[in-house]
Amino acid sequence: MNHKRILRILREESLLCQLQRNWVPTSDSHHSQSAIRTWPKDELSRA
Repeated sequence: MNHKRILRILREESLLCQLQRNWVPTSDSHHSQSAIRTWPKDELSRA
């Protein structure tokens, strides 16, 4: 049997090990700085 076929069958039957990933924060939303204003596209094209 082809290794790809075996992998497909294992995946379909949910026999592969499932990794359990922890949630990792990517930014600090509780910082003391104010939020940056987003500019409309038409103002950016004039600059």
